[in-house]
Amino acid sequence: MPGSVDWLKDQLKKGEKEDIKTFFAKKKFSKKAPVKGVPKKKSSFMLPEWSYRASMVIVVLVLLAAAFWLANMFLLKDSCSKFKSDGYKKSCREASAVVLADSPGKVKDVLIGKLSVPIFSGNGVVAVEKDAWLFDVELAEPYFNENSKKEIEVLRIGVGLDEDIGIHRRVMQ
Repeated sequence: MPGSVDWLKDQLKKGEKEDIKTFFAKKKFSKKAPVKGVPKKKSSFMLPEWSYRASMVIVVLVLLAAAFWLANMFLLKDSCSKFKSDGYKKSCREASAVVLADSPGKVKDVLIGKLSVPIFSGNGVVAVEKDAWLFDVELAEPYFNENSKKEIEVLRIGVGLDEDIGIHRRVMQ
């Protein structure tokens, strides 16, 4: 439309916004219609709403898992730092990873000591003393023991130093 640009400039200088709105309403311009001569804004890659939410949940879970792992590693650093892993087949950190995978929680103390391990033979069960890593673990999710009628919060978990003797749990309360 010839002259409409000049008219619009004059209206803007005067501050007559209502006249401009009615002008566009009479000409039936869409508010979202692209303006000729103005380049369209290129949209960035957008994920569907459900995909965005799912990816955010995954990111949050990964961050929480990493924070939990780092916290346990720093807590174990103090507990395992008093032991040298040179002379043992299984290091303190390896044993602690096995223990925490079996019973999630917080390691309160680490010791090296004797553990009574049952050996099954043709004559029955014989208890044998074995050297073991002994971890006192405060459980993340305590459980109720029906036999003792107590809630179990702390376990002493033994893992073999030089041989695989399995994982042995003892209640600490």
